[in-house]
Amino acid sequence: MQYEVSVRNGPPEGDCVVLLSESEACFEVNPSYEGEAWFEVSIAFTDWHRENYVLMPACAYNGNRFHAVPRAYPPMFVEGEWLLNPPITITDVPRLSVNGPSCMEVTTGDLASPGVFLFDRVSHTAYLIRTTQGIGETNFGITFEEVDGQAILTISYPSRRRKWYRGNRLTDAWDAPLRVRGGERICIPYQVELLPCKDVRFLHRLVFERRNRMGAFTARSVAALSFSMGWRIQEEKYNRLNYRKEGGYYRVGTAETRYEDWQPGWVGGGMSSLALLAEGSPESVERARSTMDYLTRVQAPSGFFHGMVHRGIPYGDGFDYPGTGYFHLIRKSADTLYFLFKHIDLLMKRGEPVRNEWKRCAQKCADAFVDVWRTYAQWGQFVDVRTGEVMVGGSSAASMAPAALALAYQFFGNPAYIQAAEEGADFLYRRDLCQGVTTGGPGEILQCPDSESAFGLLESFVVLHEVTGAGRWLDCAEDAACQCSSWVVDYNYRFPEGSEFDRLGIRTTGSVFANVQNKHAAPGICTLSGNSLLKLYRATGKRAYLNLMGDIARFTLPCMSREERPVRSWDPVPDTLPPGFICERVNMSDWEGSEKVGGVFAGSCWSEVSQMLTWMEIPGVYAVSGTDILEVVDGVEAFFDATGALVVQNPFPCEVTVKVLMEDEIMQRQPLGATYEARMKRVSLAALGNIRLPIEK
Repeated sequence: MQYEVSVRNGPPEGDCVVLLSESEACFEVNPSYEGEAWFEVSIAFTDWHRENYVLMPACAYNGNRFHAVPRAYPPMFVEGEWLLNPPITITDVPRLSVNGPSCMEVTTGDLASPGVFLFDRVSHTAYLIRTTQGIGETNFGITFEEVDGQAILTISYPSRRRKWYRGNRLTDAWDAPLRVRGGERICIPYQVELLPCKDVRFLHRLVFERRNRMGAFTARSVAALSFSMGWRIQEEKYNRLNYRKEGGYYRVGTAETRYEDWQPGWVGGGMSSLALLAEGSPESVERARSTMDYLTRVQAPSGFFHGMVHRGIPYGDGFDYPGTGYFHLIRKSADTLYFLFKHIDLLMKRGEPVRNEWKRCAQKCADAFVDVWRTYAQWGQFVDVRTGEVMVGGSSAASMAPAALALAYQFFGNPAYIQAAEEGADFLYRRDLCQGVTTGGPGEILQCPDSESAFGLLESFVVLHEVTGAGRWLDCAEDAACQCSSWVVDYNYRFPEGSEFDRLGIRTTGSVFANVQNKHAAPGICTLSGNSLLKLYRATGKRAYLNLMGDIARFTLPCMSREERPVRSWDPVPDTLPPGFICERVNMSDWEGSEKVGGVFAGSCWSEVSQMLTWMEIPGVYAVSGTDILEVVDGVEAFFDATGALVVQNPFPCEVTVKVLMEDEIMQRQPLGATYEARMKRVSLAALGNIRLPIEK
């Protein structure tokens, strides 16, 4: 496959002096011209094959070349689509066509990293094409077009989309042109890199290893306060607004709807309680235990858990589509079982009793996963919560199931659990991850590619490595981590002047896109801390995983509203988020309208759970003796002094607590396990104080 670079501008075409180099195309506007204009650099690939893999980070995986159906939000499968092995089915998102000519038009705001990355399956070559966000606050347009055996990638300023993606639908609309004055100089930077590449997995590794190659990275996110300060705000908020005394459980939101009441897994039910059990006050601990008691009471006959319960009434996950009243997003039960075992592990390590009801509940759910695997050789996406019958299959939705079953094997010793865990993990690795497409994590996007299932697979592979010691799971985990990184924003987006995130000074590095349908990044992984990246670093020694973990962990807290730094919403009521609220929106894309770029709605979201788990599981300061390895995630400052001791300083005018994990190479080889609170040292720092910690031998 060959490529050729060309430039165009207009109107009128050619009314510019063009300087083209290997790194940028610069247009000097004719001194006599004033009016509307556009500028673009195109890279044309000859001998193009539709089978080539196209990656636009967080925007297109395999070009989103899947069966698409128009469906209003929230979408759901309809009768006739309830198949055990359906084709990957997505909504009406920007995509390349399955057959015939195709064209995909987005902007850099739709991508986690401004670039397009191609794998030529014939020549086994990776083509890595990068640019930057745009000029000033104006994003570049990215167009990828296929016609007559040729593919053309165009970077334009401004964007020149003929179709806009709004909500869940592509609509016919043109972007407005730009007005320029004579003598202006417009430069579009780009970079093309060709590298040998054996497969799709290797393409993702190449992209991960070359994050921020265009120099768009300016500074990492800086915590506006210490994690311990944020935790106190979050815990108070959860006990005041999220705990439902009737039933005795922490619900997932604060509004009086079934979607913000009880939902196990996914958006935080039975997950927030782990952090509160581990880190909370006596009241929080009691309520966390009560939440697990409640979980045992809302288990369905199949062993899975009802997808939603509101005021004691169970609901399905089918959004009231006909015939879906008993649909259950199996991801929810996979998450819940995994976190149930983490609750149990925490109590056992503390020497505290574990209720028999919890054990029976966990065993019944683990048995259900084994039964479904043995019956269908997959876990599917939606099952009948009464029977476990797979209603819609063919996704990575249960990506956390191998991790849950591995812990079930550790606890119960039943070899059927580890057998299903390894077989299921191997299946999801070969069918999905090796093809560069994971699907089915969120319950309201059909099977659009998503990050949540990818991070679930990473968690499963890491847990399998810890439980079995088998090196192959470490290899799988590395492949998963590289694909996960493609969903993580790797530069600091310039928000429109006057937008809320511009006012707050939000730096987007480390925010995580959830999927290709809902085109926003978010504070945190839905719904994990990212500690699997810490475990992966410890097992491989590859610092890039530690840095990625740090980027993700640092981002969530600056998005939290608090009394002295409120976050204003675009909703009129309330126009300001209450203290402790974290909205999931990090809008770099104009998918909800240009006026909502850099803004948030007034809502309490799952990102709060990610932040709570971050405080629980991510060390605020991580250090390795005898090396320069020092990852500071908390808002404090830390460095090694001349003697090799670790110095931690508190820049805040109040006392803070910092979790410090100091290790040597021998300690690094010891798995952390499901929970590892005792491995981290809690350090109290007086206001503006510091402490010196000798490196432990």
